[in-house]
Amino acid sequence: MRVQDLPPFVSRQEVTRYFPGIISPGTLARLASEGKGPPYFRMGKRVFYETKELVKWLKERAVRVKTIEDS
Repeated sequence: MRVQDLPPFVSRQEVTRYFPGIISPGTLARLASEGKGPPYFRMGKRVFYETKELVKWLKERAVRVKTIEDS
């Protein structure tokens, strides 16, 4: 799935649907409480992330693994 194909906003609970195995709602909640997570906004009791900001935040934290082909 391409970023352009994602909805403009995703709820904290939807992250596992759009980013399976990458980040969980629990991790996002913990990071938010520590002031370390991606920008979010709250509507009532639900927390939402702007998809492009969430993707940007994830990419900024990606670690490039050196492979044999990179040598």
